Amino acid sequence: SFFFGFRKSNGRYIIWMDDDNYLLPRELSELSQIIQTTGADIASGENIHYTGMNHPIKNMRNSLIIRKRLFSGKLRKVDPAGVIKRIFDIPPKEKHDPASFGFSHTAVKKELILKLLLRMKEINFGSTGSHTLRVGLIALAEKIYHKDSPFEIVAQFGTSMSDVWPRPFSKINRQEFQFRLSPVTGNTYINYRNENHLLIKKILKDELAPFKIDTINFLKTYRRELMYLKLNIIDMLSKWFELLRILPELKTFKYFFSAILIKVLRAAGVFTMIQAMLNDSRKSKEQIIIRLDQYGVRNIQECAEKLPEIIKEEIPILSKFF
Repeated sequence: SFFFGFRKSNGRYIIWMDDDNYLLPRELSELSQIIQTTGADIASGENIHYTGMNHPIKNMRNSLIIRKRLFSGKLRKVDPAGVIKRIFDIPPKEKHDPASFGFSHTAVKKELILKLLLRMKEINFGSTGSHTLRVGLIALAEKIYHKDSPFEIVAQFGTSMSDVWPRPFSKINRQEFQFRLSPVTGNTYINYRNENHLLIKKILKDELAPFKIDTINFLKTYRRELMYLKLNIIDMLSKWFELLRILPELKTFKYFFSAILIKVLRAAGVFTMIQAMLNDSRKSKEQIIIRLDQYGVRNIQECAEKLPEIIKEEIPILSKFF
């Protein structure tokens, strides 16, 4: 059971780590201070990203990524309804809120987790996951606080199992996931999220009744991911006809024919090369990307160890956070 560790724990608050993330030295003291000051049910912060040596975009490998809208260090009380609404909008229609509530930089009161467990019975990744848990905890929480400070380094495309879901850049195939509530059955990451959201709405029927999942928005994101899904021709046609029956738009047909082209290019052995060329030409308008080769960094641990030096050299204004 996913909750075995929670039941065995003795602390009043729980934090769990993703397998490839790295806590910054001040995270625990910062979270402790927020909890002592506010009595929060959920206390959270922000993160920065490290891209591994195997990142699919060549010019982003072994890099530190920080948002251009730099950290303010401000503590604020968060409206749970606003967070849930943004989570259910895929992608969010409203202006991005910095509170991401990634669980390895978030402390959750244990009694709140047990309260959710009474409703859910258990969580396991064969049917549910952290997306169910996140929405459920936020829905049941009374006091949520967020500090706009970096608490951890999150790895992108390192060795984490979080990289296994089929996305445009995925290199690993995951065994088939069973979709019971979603209107579509393609084994993509966005569909896995949607299945989790539908499940928690079913479990917390009253608490989440005011919140609607934007199904059309979800399906538009899903069809982009479905393009890249590796399937045999029969399964591929089945998944696309399933989607075309639900979303019979001209764009859906365009994505379908793009999926056929991708399959042909894969069979010819040139898709990976073309994709790499397109990826390497991408530039981010919302992120600061710091290449780490010059600092002798080769992995996330070395990135963490040399982080104060890197920040002092590259973005001195942020030195107080590291």
